[in-house]
Amino acid sequence: MSITDLTRNAINTKEEILGQISDQAISSMMEENRVFAPPKEFSKNAAVKSMAEYKALYDESLKDPDKFWGRMAEQLEWYKKWDKYEIADFKINRK
Repeated sequence: MSITDLTRNAINTKEEILGQISDQAISSMMEENRVFAPPKEFSKNAAVKSMAEYKALYDESLKDPDKFWGRMAEQLEWYKKWDKYEIADFKINRK
């Protein structure tokens, strides 16, 4: 098979794929609702092991930002320990 034949086949395949896609409604391509769970081994070794744990951390960060960010900062090495948790005002525009 020549390079010309390979190119022609690739173009045909691309056109077939685009034709199949264009037959579908655009809205179905603009919204993705599938959820792909990570492999168990990955989750086991992750810093945040589940969506429930993530949501709990997120809620804590909103309820008590000083405590949350202080605990997060403790996980880092510092030349000099911080004396403030918050320089910016995270409460601006928060409901």
